[in-house]
Amino acid sequence: MRDKRVMATVALMAAGIAVLAAGCIPSLHPLYTEKDLVFDPGLLGVWAEKDADASKDSWEFAKAEEKGYELAVTEEGVTAKFEAHLVRLGEYRFLDTAPTEWTAEGGPEHELLSYHLIPGHLFWKAWMKEGVLYLALLDPEWIDEKLDKGELGVAYEEVEDGIVLTARTTELQEFVLRAVKDPKAFTVGEPVELHRQKVEEKEGPPGIDVRGEDESEEGAEEERGDMEEDAGAED
Repeated sequence: MRDKRVMATVALMAAGIAVLAAGCIPSLHPLYTEKDLVFDPGLLGVWAEKDADASKDSWEFAKAEEKGYELAVTEEGVTAKFEAHLVRLGEYRFLDTAPTEWTAEGGPEHELLSYHLIPGHLFWKAWMKEGVLYLALLDPEWIDEKLDKGELGVAYEEVEDGIVLTARTTELQEFVLRAVKDPKAFTVGEPVELHRQKVEEKEGPPGIDVRGEDESEEGAEEERGDMEEDAGAED
């Protein structure tokens, strides 16, 4: 009975999971526990790939409750919303993303559809170098190679278009910490390369900073310095 419930869950997830790129490897469970979360105010704001039109293609991080972010990803003018958590595991950082709303063909949330869908998690290796934010997903070709050799070392279920990780958080953490030491594991061609976008300053009375506490330069500098340390693992 348990196996049937797991397979049903995986099937539903595979049918409805929201992913950001082809070939992603989703997980039923998050990569983090509360003790693993970190919050960096320097991530707040709008980011976009170099030379992209940020009004049509962008990533926007806003502060959520506790140590989390509300993430709005816009692709070709269409925006999807996610919850995002920055996770520190050893010397590395990862971004865990999962969808927060369900839509049918770009329309409003569909109640019945939402009952059938399970929010899958994606894990991005995250680092910053010279003010540029880099995000890299698990490479499906690396996953396939490990599967062929029987060396994946983490619980999963096969679905029509690939696999879904079914391991619990502790096992997932052990898996990604092994994987991150292999330079081929988190590549997927090229990582997403995001540049901070300048936002027009709001008008306010002279001498008053209207950006708010979370948008302060002090917080941004603190984050950039911290993330730059993580970038050392990339060299």
